[in-house]
Amino acid sequence: MYALVDNNTVTRTWGSLPREALRRQDTGEWVMNFEYADAAQRAACGLYEVVDAPQPVNPDGVAERTIDVIAGVPTVVWTVRPYTADELAAAAADADRQQKAANVTAAPAGLRAGVGTPAERLAALEATLADLIESGVL
Repeated sequence: MYALVDNNTVTRTWGSLPREALRRQDTGEWVMNFEYADAAQRAACGLYEVVDAPQPVNPDGVAERTIDVIAGVPTVVWTVRPYTADELAAAAADADRQQKAANVTAAPAGLRAGVGTPAERLAALEATLADLIESGVL
């Protein structure tokens, strides 16, 4: 990834070297064909390769990616913010759906195996049917 830096601020990024011409920041001359330009020529245009940083693993919140100029070099920065109430609610609903899906998948095997008393098997079947009805399958 490459970034265009102007006045110590990232103004634009590309996934690979840009194909369009950019102006040198010192002379104003146009430069293109950056795949053949050396690092000094790219730097004169404010074009730098972005230093990547790994995304935090299992952050306690949402990791948001930005590109900031650190010591003159565009660098990936990860900022972890707390989950919002909506994100927490969506995660809880997803976990509930996954649990219901697991229950529906496991119910027939439990019934065939005769696990539990007849009343427990009937309760499990009723719960499975309720989950199917609630999810709109039945």
